[in-house]
Amino acid sequence: MKCSSVQLVVLIFLIFFLTESFSQDQVRIDSLKRELKKEKNDSLKIKILNKITWELIDSTPDTSLFYSNQALQIALKIHYTLAEAEIYSTQGILFRNKSEFDTAIGFCQRALVIYQDLADKNEQNQFNKSIAQLYNSLGNINISKGNYSDATNYYHKALNIYEKEENTKGKAITFINIGTVFMKQRDHKMALEYNFRALSELGENGDEELKGDIYNNLGGVYYEQVKDSLALVYYLKSLEIDKHLNDKQGLAISYLNIGNLLSANMEFEKAVEHYFKAIQIQTEIDDKGFMTYTLVGLGETYQKMGDLDRAIIYLKKCVDLSLQIGAKKSLQDAKKELSNIYAKKKDFKQAIYNHKSYSNIKDSLFNESSAKSMNEMQTKYESEKKEKEIDMLTKDNELQVLKTA
Repeated sequence: MKCSSVQLVVLIFLIFFLTESFSQDQVRIDSLKRELKKEKNDSLKIKILNKITWELIDSTPDTSLFYSNQALQIALKIHYTLAEAEIYSTQGILFRNKSEFDTAIGFCQRALVIYQDLADKNEQNQFNKSIAQLYNSLGNINISKGNYSDATNYYHKALNIYEKEENTKGKAITFINIGTVFMKQRDHKMALEYNFRALSELGENGDEELKGDIYNNLGGVYYEQVKDSLALVYYLKSLEIDKHLNDKQGLAISYLNIGNLLSANMEFEKAVEHYFKAIQIQTEIDDKGFMTYTLVGLGETYQKMGDLDRAIIYLKKCVDLSLQIGAKKSLQDAKKELSNIYAKKKDFKQAIYNHKSYSNIKDSLFNESSAKSMNEMQTKYESEKKEKEIDMLTKDNELQVLKTA
């Protein structure tokens, strides 16, 4: 396929941007490696290894894990309990990014036990922040597994700590996460409320990466509400931040979301291009969780294009990957699409089989305990006065965004 001059300029700019960002990252990593070679103190070695781990956690997770394990070996050797907890917590995030959810939960729980033990012994609040972060991590992992009730409970625990500590950033992160649960449950009003509340907590000069996450979430809610102009504005805001920060996972998510929007507006060729951009990055960073969503998007788009056989290929890949990592939501979506496609092909045996699978998964995702847990959260953090304020805030934000778009 030939590139137009505009496409070529964009491609050259993107290559230049990513190359420059990569070079800057590599300079920092090389500097830390040189520092590590010179360092003799074990405690300081652990700190350097942890820094290298975080530098690599998104781009090369396997290499990141290699350095994290080195840090863990030293911490165990010198009986540095606090460092052990920090490393286990990081490895929980790392394995969650790799979509190894049960392993991730195991590491987070190890870290949680150590932090809670240290908090009990010291009778101080210095470990509360770390405990709250772990509750958020466990909530995120459970969202990935489709366990919304467990996720909400963990977020509730984290929010209680952050509110007592008056931790603005911590509250913002937790509001984002709670908003994600509401979004998964198709409660658009509450999803918007919690994301705008997070944005308000951060303020004008708040964390850019978190703002990127919020913009993506807001775009997602407006996409589901078929407010495409607002959705695109927020997706592009998020993409701009992801490029600036060289956030590869964020870039992939933005390409996925824009692909979904293009597909919904029948711009199928552009949608497919964005999906493949997402898959390229997701393969590079081994992000199997979000790759399942991209595969669903490809399957749905090829179905709309009338290429049913190719749609089946990508949806079956999604089913296999979802079963491998325990991603229930993607599995549900893929099964639903497969049922529709096989019905079109008049393969009614496969259509019925996939529809039954879809129905079973759907019932397990949205159950009574999940709905009850969400209602408890809504009751705790919502009042009639706040509802009116949020409605006004949402409308004001929508009008402001459309005016500046």
